[in-house]
Amino acid sequence: MTHYSYWPAIPFPLSISATKAGPSGPALASRLSLLEELALETRGELEPLRRQVTEILIVLASRPTPVAAAYESPARSLSGRGNGHLRFYLFGTFELWAGDKALTHWPSRKSRMLLAYLTMEKNRLLPKDVLVELFWPDSSLSRGSNNLSIAIHQIRTALKELLPGGTHGVRVWQGLYGLDQTLVGWVDLHEFQRSLSDARIALQRRDRGAARRHLLAAVDLYRGEFLESDPYEEWTVEPRRSNAAALGRALAWLAGDAAESKDWERVLDYAREIVRREPCDEEGHRWLMTAYWQLGKRAHALLQYQMCSERLVNDLGVQPSEETQKLFLKIRGGE
Repeated sequence: MTHYSYWPAIPFPLSISATKAGPSGPALASRLSLLEELALETRGELEPLRRQVTEILIVLASRPTPVAAAYESPARSLSGRGNGHLRFYLFGTFELWAGDKALTHWPSRKSRMLLAYLTMEKNRLLPKDVLVELFWPDSSLSRGSNNLSIAIHQIRTALKELLPGGTHGVRVWQGLYGLDQTLVGWVDLHEFQRSLSDARIALQRRDRGAARRHLLAAVDLYRGEFLESDPYEEWTVEPRRSNAAALGRALAWLAGDAAESKDWERVLDYAREIVRREPCDEEGHRWLMTAYWQLGKRAHALLQYQMCSERLVNDLGVQPSEETQKLFLKIRGGE
C-alpha cells in the first residue's frame, strides 16, 4: 500500500463547540468582562455592516443571475473538461463523471471502493493477493479471487455505461490489476498532490507568488476529507490523515504569508479554517489572536485565548504552550 508524505496545507470558517465544563468563579467574571468589552467593540461595527449588506442586496437584485449557476457543483463546473475521459473526485464523497454525466448507480459497495483504490494508486499495477487481502481479508485466496473477479466485472460494466466507446477500464496482466490510464482525464487527489509539489518547488526557487497560487489551488481542490463518505474502510485512514495534515500545513503557510503583507482579514480566514478542522491547533489559535489584536479587536483576541485554553484542557488535558501564553500576556498588557 502506498505511504503518503504530503507537504503544505490551509484554513477557513471557525465553528466553536461548547466545552464540556463551563468556567466558574474568577474565570466566569473574566469571561463576562471580556464579553462586555467585546460587545463595545462590536457595536460600532454593526451599522457599517448593515449598510454594506443593503448595498450588496441592491446589486444582487439588479442581476438576473440564475440560482442554479450560483450554486453549481464542482463536478458540473468542470463539465467542459476531458470529454471522452473520466473525472474522479476522491475528496468528500467519491464521484465519477464523464462530461456532464455522473455515475449514480454502483453495482456494489465493494466495486465502488475498489475503483476508488485503483484510482488513488496512479500508474500502479497491484497484485491480486494484495487486493484480496485488502478488500476480502476474511476470505480464502480462491474465494477472494472470485470476489475480485466479480468486482472487476462490475467496474467494467459501470465504466462502459458511462463511456460506451471506452476500453474495459481495468487492466489485468499476469495477476496484476490497475486502472486503464487512457480513460482517466482528471483526478482531484492527483491535482492536489501536484499543486503541493509545485508549491514546494516554487519555495525552493524563492518564488512566493507562485507558491501562493499553487497552495490556493490545492485548498480549492479540497472539497472534504479523503473519501469521507466511507470513513470505516481501513485503507482510507492513512491517506485521509496525510491529506488533512498537508492541507493544514498549506493553510498555516498562507496565514503566515498574509501576515507578512499585513492582510489581517485574510489571516483570519485561513486561521479560522485551521481551527475549524483541528480545534486543538495552537498555531491556528495564535494566528487568530494576532489577527484580532492587529485589527484592534483586543477583546476578541483575549477571548480566543480562553477558548484555546479550554479546548486544550478539555480535549487533551494540557495547558497552552509557552509561546501561546506569552502572546496572551503581550496582548493583555497592550504592548
